Amino acid sequence: ETLNDEHLKQVLEKHFSLEDDMTYPSYCYEYQGKAVGDSMFIFSSKEGKAKDYEVSIKTKNFDSSYHHFTYTNTHFLYLVDRKIFFGSDGYPPSQEIDSMSVLFKGNKVDLPRSEYSDLYNLYPSSYRPIQVSVDKKTGYLYVIVYGSDAAGSYTAVWIFKDGKYI
Repeated sequence: ETLNDEHLKQVLEKHFSLEDDMTYPSYCYEYQGKAVGDSMFIFSSKEGKAKDYEVSIKTKNFDSSYHHFTYTNTHFLYLVDRKIFFGSDGYPPSQEIDSMSVLFKGNKVDLPRSEYSDLYNLYPSSYRPIQVSVDKKTGYLYVIVYGSDAAGSYTAVWIFKDGKYI
């Protein structure tokens, strides 16, 4: 599957539409996991299309001693670890994703750290919770997160199918 898949394009368009009253299309099941303390999100379902998946996202306070910073000539943070980053505008983030694991039928799905290492200040709320949805037509599983320091907001979507990250 690639972004040449028309159905996948339509679903991603919906997630990135910037509509405040966004609802899932009728062909998607929507699931919300639960927050465990301030630093862990867990999704697990015993029924429906998502029953084979378990998603866990753990966050931690940002520790600047483990990162390399590049600043602009006006002293705004431009790069973290030599990469463009998301979730903060011009200042070091306060939070980072410590780990993300996805299990499919009890087996760990390979999700490289590079797929989330540039995402900071992941702050799920009742307005924008971490979401897991399963497409009834294709079996795609979407993990959708939102992050922000109030100004530098972003949406990230990870897509899985049949236990593989695509």
